[in-house]
Amino acid sequence: MSTYHTIPPLSLSPEPVSALAFDPFSDTLWSGSNSGIVSCYNGLEPSEVRYPLTGNPTPPPGIQRIIVTDKEIRSLCSAGVGGRTRGGASRWYYRSMLPLSTFTSHPTASTGLLLATASAIQELSLPVEVISRQIPTTAPITQMRTSSTGILITGATDGFLRTYDLRQARGIVHSTAEVKAHNGAVQCLETSGNFTFSVGLSMRQGRAFPEPMVKLYDLRNLRPLSPIPFTSPAFINVHPNRSTMIFMASGTGLVHSIDISNQNDNGEFHQLDIASYLTTSAISANGTYLGFGDAEGLVHLITSTAEDERVPFNGHNGMPGEVPDIPEPLPEIHWEDDTPLNMIGMPYWNTPLLSRLTTTFAPGVELLYPPPKIPAQVLSSMKVVDFVGWASLPRELKGRRNVVAKKEETKQGKFKSERAKRGAIEASSPITDGQDDQIPKHYRKVDIEYSHFGVEDFDFDRYNRTPYSGLETHILNCYTNALLQMLFFTEPIRKVAQSHIASPCPREQCLLCEVGFACKNLDDAEGVNCHSGNFCKALSSFPQANALGLVESDYQDNTTDYGTLIQTFQRFLLDQMTTESDRKPGKNPALCEDLRGHPLTSSPVTQLTGLNTTTVVTCLQCRATSTKEGISHVVDLVYPRKGLSNEPSPANDFQSILSSSLTRNMTYKGTCPSCRNVTISGSRRVLHGRSLPPTLAINAAAQSPDNASYWADGRKGERFLKSKVTAKVESIVDEGSEAVDVEVEYELRGLICQVKTDKGTSHLVALIKVPDNQAREPTDSPWYIFNDFSVQNIPERDALSFPGTWKVPTILWFERTDKDAVIDLSVLPMKVDSTILTEDICLSWHRDPTKIMHDILGWNEIPTPGTLVAIDTEFVQMQKEEVEARSDQFRKVLRPNRFSLARVSVVRGDGPKEGVPFIDDYVQILEPIYDYVTQFSGIEPGDLDPAVSKHTVVPLKTVYQKIRLLVDLGCIFVGHGLAQDWRIINIFVPPDQVIDTVSLYHLRNKSRKISLRFLAWFLLKGNIQTGNHDSIEDARTALMLYKAYMLLEAEGKFDELLDRLASEGRELVRDTFCLLE
Repeated sequence: MSTYHTIPPLSLSPEPVSALAFDPFSDTLWSGSNSGIVSCYNGLEPSEVRYPLTGNPTPPPGIQRIIVTDKEIRSLCSAGVGGRTRGGASRWYYRSMLPLSTFTSHPTASTGLLLATASAIQELSLPVEVISRQIPTTAPITQMRTSSTGILITGATDGFLRTYDLRQARGIVHSTAEVKAHNGAVQCLETSGNFTFSVGLSMRQGRAFPEPMVKLYDLRNLRPLSPIPFTSPAFINVHPNRSTMIFMASGTGLVHSIDISNQNDNGEFHQLDIASYLTTSAISANGTYLGFGDAEGLVHLITSTAEDERVPFNGHNGMPGEVPDIPEPLPEIHWEDDTPLNMIGMPYWNTPLLSRLTTTFAPGVELLYPPPKIPAQVLSSMKVVDFVGWASLPRELKGRRNVVAKKEETKQGKFKSERAKRGAIEASSPITDGQDDQIPKHYRKVDIEYSHFGVEDFDFDRYNRTPYSGLETHILNCYTNALLQMLFFTEPIRKVAQSHIASPCPREQCLLCEVGFACKNLDDAEGVNCHSGNFCKALSSFPQANALGLVESDYQDNTTDYGTLIQTFQRFLLDQMTTESDRKPGKNPALCEDLRGHPLTSSPVTQLTGLNTTTVVTCLQCRATSTKEGISHVVDLVYPRKGLSNEPSPANDFQSILSSSLTRNMTYKGTCPSCRNVTISGSRRVLHGRSLPPTLAINAAAQSPDNASYWADGRKGERFLKSKVTAKVESIVDEGSEAVDVEVEYELRGLICQVKTDKGTSHLVALIKVPDNQAREPTDSPWYIFNDFSVQNIPERDALSFPGTWKVPTILWFERTDKDAVIDLSVLPMKVDSTILTEDICLSWHRDPTKIMHDILGWNEIPTPGTLVAIDTEFVQMQKEEVEARSDQFRKVLRPNRFSLARVSVVRGDGPKEGVPFIDDYVQILEPIYDYVTQFSGIEPGDLDPAVSKHTVVPLKTVYQKIRLLVDLGCIFVGHGLAQDWRIINIFVPPDQVIDTVSLYHLRNKSRKISLRFLAWFLLKGNIQTGNHDSIEDARTALMLYKAYMLLEAEGKFDELLDRLASEGRELVRDTFCLLE
């Protein structure tokens, strides 16, 4: 057997690969994406041939399969199937009325195709593009292949394999044979000679799992043969020249090749280096190459060729690859005031234009309004006398008397630029009254509004006059803001997260790191608004979060149940943080008193929130007992069921419900594994250890009206929730001993509530009791409400009461009142590791040594407090702003432009290497980029892709760790316009560590900011940014401007310079070279 080995993967775009096909006639590999784009690789290099299958559909359907012929490339999506030349020109396209799932070539007609819909197999005749016959099917088809003997075999969602003989006469065609191959749907199907191989799913407890084998059948009669064991198979490929040799691959990237005719052959195993999961596979015409596409847009290759040998994909010199012609550039239009609009021309269209209004939409009389419709209440009581109808006006239409129209609230006063207009008079609350009257103002949803100055102009100070920072909205997944605030004020969790970011973390995406970074920003900001953009972006990268529905989309429904969503997210987050905080066995610090010295100390998060339990299940008939051990980080409240008339009423206070939820004593009906009878079984949960954990994370589970009724305030103001509670449980102290009762007193740290409106919308707020060691202002109450970026001090009765159905509890966090005695947070390592500043980290496969512009720091250059550095960053545009055009010719920005960090350059500010950069990193971006804005960023397409970039490309987390470390080490940052840089980086830098040359060279009584380019020309007598922007050049220029400022200030000539700058600048401002930003 030939020995296969992996070669570097191919990458054309970050979109998930949905289909692959090797071209048997040329050295080309064809790839289809989830966005409906078909691309090709000519050899091992990406080509320029990229075309959409269906034009521009909305939303774009993904390519599901590609078939290559000698004349064209055929590809299918759910909307239709089409054929194009190898250069991308369209030959034909058939748009289906029904969604398509797969297709294959006709086994007997060379010009026909077989398409699979939900209820039938359609024969498509080419080139007339007509459905000539339909074959009804029992279940929707997922896979369809034709054999060399002319037999069509299909796999369906019901797990059946069925064969069809299409050589029958015209008429109804039925399956010739069928077999139940799998309990679930058929996932993959391949044929080879008289063999057929299938992979399917099986159902366990209502969920689908891949079967751990590849099933083999005789194609002639579908007789089952011996299956081939393999763990979680997802794809099968048969060697074209050896019909008994197959390649099996799992979704995790494990590839196994085996010869089924040789029972003693163990085959070969290969593990692909993937960051996500495989989505498709293909094999070349001679079996030399195997391709596997993944969800990150990479195509992984396995080949049997020698490492120093380049063999074409098709094995020989076939057709040359075609490249589409480059379209001629459009003629440049010299635009003047009198230039007619028809000079621009009209785009191609295939539907009537909006300007072509028909008489259906035109009014009968243009100068008159149409008559108003008569209400149904009036028509129902109308009487007709002499062709005249009359009726009395119903009472509900008469309206109310003595009512004054409410003045519409204006937007004035929400922006910093309008402070002068509103003067010194401030409203008691900036939150609008246009919501439900029963909801207090500080509970209502707040939104950021944007002026033409951007988000920096929004006056966040009006919503927060406390020393505690809020978190901004208008970010996907920002519903997590409330839980982030809760974790920040829960000291043990915050300390664990901050300790985690102090040491190196090998994970590229780590939620515990992002929690630590967010807590650090909230701690340093001291009331200045922050945002959790990096945390929300990291959450979107976890497949488990997407599977649980925790990731929001741009088209999120306004009626999302955020109460249920945040409870699911809390369970996912704590489980993920437990895994990420766990170090090697024996390396975790022992935080709790009864765990110190234990050789197998659990992760820090488990020590703080974990419940080590044993669930005991007893059959009430045969008294057989079984046990199951586990660790739970979240407690779900279980409310007592309604008792029968002859039963005593169960305790319904919060303390009793919490204690019963910890033990979970319950009965249920099921089959006893011992006596094999359907009986009533009882289960109870017993805890291990000397005491309960230092913190309790609780899901309130109060979404149903019955459960929510427990929380409602009593008629006399009695409250269900108390600030302190005693939990009583049974716990096993030592192995083999009897369970003893344990009582622990807890103090409520905070709760997260879902605020519902009458319109069906909802949002989340956090009500938190600020610990004494984090208090920053003297107040009558330590309770605060964190409503995203709106923060306000509230009394305790407001936080713990539930006056109406609009306020629903979702999450509660408790801390032991004696936590300082049972946990020791001083054992957590807090010393910052500076190793990352001395390492040359790079993901680029083809980095050009001549483009390495930085010289990393040596150990003797590690910054100390006060070290001067200059920084500049570049960004790319990820999303264009959403604008609403008004009839008064004003534009309202609904959502601003979204940018992402693309390059960071940091240069030394003093010392023998002053001006030499020690950081010059390009940031890897996996999302689609809307605009590289090359003119202003200097970033070219491909610079941020490690597969093709010649620069130093690193993950976003690596760049963030370096800047975060420089901030923590006390560096002084010099730059030009750094406020925007810090916002996009998502980091808060204390003002005493920032020297912004925009502020230094700010003209008195002027609101405009002077550009770096003009200052360099005017003051330094140099020209910068003559081509594309270079962040190293900009950082050095900002450093020189600061040095010049210090020199002029020492000589007492700086004010004179500003006056000269203002006078000469006015004369030169019309010059395009001297533009002001």
